[in-house]
Amino acid sequence: MVTRTVKLPRELDARLRRWARTHKITVSEATRQALRETLREDGGVNMLEALKEFIGCLEGPPDLSTNRAYFDDFGRDAKE
Repeated sequence: MVTRTVKLPRELDARLRRWARTHKITVSEATRQALRETLREDGGVNMLEALKEFIGCLEGPPDLSTNRAYFDDFGRDAKE
């Protein structure tokens, strides 16, 4: 493993230590878990989190796949 030194504000350090204590893990492991979750090892994006503010802002059927009629024009050019 590589060793990194990170400076944290006192409040963030307290939250990290409290979280580690609650989950019965070391502060180092808690830090690794937080980084893993934030950086996503697969390089992907958590779309639910990224689009959270837009959930529920549109009207319409909740799932287009429930009605096959919504697929009638799927994939066709608008000019056709």
